[in-house]
Amino acid sequence: MNGGSLDTMIRDKKEQILKYNIAKGPLYYFPEKLIWRFALQALVGVEYIHRNGITNGDIKSGNLFLHFPNDVEDLANAELKLGDFNMSKHLEKYASNQKSAFQAFDVFALGAALYELTTLKMMFPVRNAHHIMEALRKGEEYAPIPSHFSPELH
Repeated sequence: MNGGSLDTMIRDKKEQILKYNIAKGPLYYFPEKLIWRFALQALVGVEYIHRNGITNGDIKSGNLFLHFPNDVEDLANAELKLGDFNMSKHLEKYASNQKSAFQAFDVFALGAALYELTTLKMMFPVRNAHHIMEALRKGEEYAPIPSHFSPELH
């Protein structure tokens, strides 16, 4: 991929916010249209790998990669691609009935990555799947989606 990861893009945005002292509001966040486009592209990718019996097992903003067609760094034309299938090799040994649980976690993890793109914050202050499941089990709170976004994004 020629554009780095979603994680890098989020980090760069946070640096711009600090550098230019941008106040919270629509300009503080990524445009909703971009979030929806990346969400659709990532969901199509996850649906494709699951339909073909593959589980990623490590979806996170650092493993969602930006590709710029024609090597022009323009977010309006950027494509989001799934990457890092190393964990997938370890998950192949599980029975098919267990694979559905891992695939469900892929979908949840994608949602967490999109939440991070939307809010510029991690859903939980950990990236480890086990710790995320613990946080969910304990009912830990996470920040709401900013109010200027459409109700559909909430």
